[in-house]
Parts: sequence; structure tokens; C-alpha cells
Amino acid sequence: GFEPTTGSVVNAGTQSYQSGTNYIFNAPTITPFASGLNTGSVTANANLSLNFPIRVFNTLALNNGIITTTATNILTLDSAAIISGANNSGYVNGPAKWRTTAITPIVFPTGKGGTYRPVTVTPSAVNISQYQAEYFNTGYGTYTIDVPLNSVNNTEYWDVQKLSGASAKVGLTLNSIFTGTPNAPTSGDGVVVAHFTGASWVREGGNYLAPANTVNSGTVTTDVLSSFSPFTLAIAPISVLPLKLISFTANKNNANIKLDWKTTNEINVNKFVIEESKNGIVFNKIGTVNANNNAQTNSYNFATINNAMSNLYYRIKIENINGSLDYSSIILLKSENDNAITIYPNPVKNNLNISGLTENTVLKIINVTGQNVFTQNINAAALSINVEQLKAGFYFLEIFNNGKKTGSKVFIKE
Repeated sequence: GFEPTTGSVVNAGTQSYQSGTNYIFNAPTITPFASGLNTGSVTANANLSLNFPIRVFNTLALNNGIITTTATNILTLDSAAIISGANNSGYVNGPAKWRTTAITPIVFPTGKGGTYRPVTVTPSAVNISQYQAEYFNTGYGTYTIDVPLNSVNNTEYWDVQKLSGASAKVGLTLNSIFTGTPNAPTSGDGVVVAHFTGASWVREGGNYLAPANTVNSGTVTTDVLSSFSPFTLAIAPISVLPLKLISFTANKNNANIKLDWKTTNEINVNKFVIEESKNGIVFNKIGTVNANNNAQTNSYNFATINNAMSNLYYRIKIENINGSLDYSSIILLKSENDNAITIYPNPVKNNLNISGLTENTVLKIINVTGQNVFTQNINAAALSINVEQLKAGFYFLEIFNNGKKTGSKVFIKE
């Protein structure tokens, strides 16, 4: 066998290779050998086609060399691999794999037809993950376009796959003004990532570049995805690009309540209105927070005081500059007393069973209009109430001890 430490490899058919060695390829074709090539670094000084798989652990230098791969004879980049020199004369033409154990972005040096068109994958967790990507300089096909998208690029796409490991974000780079099909972009549009889900092109959150009719560079990404398939660039009206509520939590320390929420893609957002409810249906405004109104990740909080012994419900009303409204999901802060009370069945048709009560308790049933439809004094830990006469709908079971409301439950009468 022959184990070079450097130099040119013209014919690999009778040569063996040692791991961790730097190899410089000047030949147009690498012929196969049994096990493929595990090596430290590879430098491509000329176009070459792989006839066996290559795995690169350190540096892949694409010095005016286009490496053509296939699904069988594939290029795999290991966790610590570094790409240098990628350009319109040096890229990977065909599928490439990347194995990573970090959450830092990995940039696949993909391209085709004399154009370097990289794609970025950002894992969401520290894990042993492997992804595969390939660029195509043709349209994927004509399919349904879901709102808010109004045009999808029909001249290029990237096939990105998660082979194993963590979910990830996908990022695409714009390298010219996006003309759009079927609609040309306007100053009111933004360039976004479109994801083909098997039936239609959809937008998967993320950021955007604007205005779409003049911007010609920059990178756009999706939100974290667990499923992958073809991706391309698209345009959508900025006015309907949705604010993304990343998280919304509530915590209580005695009577002190703190709400925290995070957003991204805040465009044309005016303010957040914080609303509170004791029954989860009727909400009252308790405060406002002005929006930062930008596309970055924004963190907010709001503090309030409530001594109620019953459950408390919170939501955020999002007021947009154009007057439209959006709402967060509703979150529940349970009272300690309420945790001990159980009701069943729910929904109920005939008898509502209640347990976890204490002596000197008053039970009330309130309908959605606020009318008291049932009251009973209780001196037992449990009882059964016949609710057959109630009309179908939502009701609130309220518990009072010594004149103070100490709990509330919602039930449905069938």
C-alpha cells in the first residue's frame, strides 16, 4: 500500500490512506477503494468526482474545486470540520452529510451550475445529530401555496434532511433580488423561507428580509423544525407576517404574581394588554406593556398582586398598529385550596360529585351570564348534586368558606 502524507492522488485503486492525514486532490476523478476515505483534511484544487465516500474531520478547502458526489459516494463532514474557500468555483455538487454534536450553525457548501448556494442548519439541542443537504438550480414543482405566502421561487430549492438527532432551524441566503412567481414582490413584502410539506408550500415562522422588491442579500431562517423536506425562498406581505409568541408563563409567590413572555417577529405591533379572569371566560384588563416592535427575540414581564383564594386565569391581548387584535393562549394559576377539590364526571349529565370539601362550606353554581342558579350549605367532605335540571352549557362551581371565596371549578352540563 501507499500512504502519502501530502501530495497529489491520481489513482486510488491500489493505494491505502491513513486517518488524520492531509490530502490534496488535483485529479478529475477518484477511483474507488474498499472502505472509503477517513481523513483529516481535504484540499480540492480542481473539479473532481467521488467514486467512493469521503469523511473529513478537519478542513475541507474548496480552492476552485467542485466536488461532485452521489447518494452512494457521499461527502461527510464531521463535528469539528471547517469549510474554507467555498465560492462559485468551489462547492459540493450533490448531497453532503454533516455530523455534529453542538448547537452552533453548520453551513453546507452546496451549489450547482456554477453557483455557490449554501444552506445553514442550526441544531436545537446538544446531541449526536446528522443532517444531509443538496442544492438544485431548478424549481421543485408547482404546488399549492398557503397563506401568507403569495410567491415561491421556481428556479431553485434545497433538499434538507434530518437523518438523526435534534430538531433544527434551516437558513437560506438570498443572492439577488427575488423576482417571484406568480407574483412579483413589492415594498410591502418580505423574503421568507418556504417549506414544502408534501402537499403545499408553507411558511415556518422565522425572520424575513425587506423590502422584498429591492433587497438582494441576507439570510432568512425558519423556526425550529422536527420534519424536513424541500425548502426555497418565497415572499409574503409584511403586514401579515405573524408575531411569534415563543413562551408565556405565570408564577405566584404568596400574593405576588409575575407574568413572563417572549416574542419574535414583532412587526406593526403596538402593545400588549394583560388580562385576568377568575373563571377563564370573562377577562378584565389589569395593565399594558409597550411592544419593542422589531423582528428580534424580545422578553417582557408584568407584575401584579392578587390575594384571591380561587383559581386565576391570564392571557395577553396583542394590539397591532392597524387596530387588529390577537390573543395568547390562556394560562391557569391554581389556588392551593382548589387543588384539594375534585369534581366528576365532567362533562356531567345527571349527578355532579364533589370531594375535598371542609365544614361550613357554601357551594354556588353560576351560569355564564353571572346568574346564581344553585346554592347549598355543606357540612361534609363530599356530596353529590343533581344538575339534571340545568340547561346544557358551561357553569362555575364556586366554593365559599366563612364568607370568603376559596375555590372555583368549571364544568360542562351535557
